[in-house]
Amino acid sequence: MMWTTARTAGVERLFKYQKFNPDRLSDLIVHKRLWFSDPMTFNDPWDCKPFYYVGDFTNSDVIERHVQWYLQVTRRHQSNLAESEIQKRAEYFRANPKELGKKTLEVA
Repeated sequence: MMWTTARTAGVERLFKYQKFNPDRLSDLIVHKRLWFSDPMTFNDPWDCKPFYYVGDFTNSDVIERHVQWYLQVTRRHQSNLAESEIQKRAEYFRANPKELGKKTLEVA
């Protein structure tokens, strides 16, 4: 079953209308920060259950795109890892695309 998502429906932008709050507008303009409601207060249980289509892991272009994303994120957030270890993991993911798919969908 194929789910209809904003992406598959061609939606490029989503809007959330809310009451005007000058402090939040100032925070957005001055500090480039957005305010979001606490997900625990949402009245729709699906509001925080996004669907991600990560691509076809039998396609070498898709695999390489995700490996490059993995390299970028790992270098930024795991600076304690040696570059040789990062490259070793990248090669593992290239050779094991199913594991790459699992890693891509991993929840932090």
